[in-house]
Amino acid sequence: GFIFIIWESFVSLRPTLFSTHLSTSIEWQHSFPPAEHSYNELV
Repeated sequence: GFIFIIWESFVSLRPTLFSTHLSTSIEWQHSFPPAEHSYNELV
């Protein structure tokens, strides 16, 4: 509950910052699988 209130306030006050953070997280998620795949190929 309390964390959700902070998150909601953060999104309402900083929508651009949240969008940038979200995009960065998505980029990280896309960069990890290829690295893991390459590691599996090496093994």
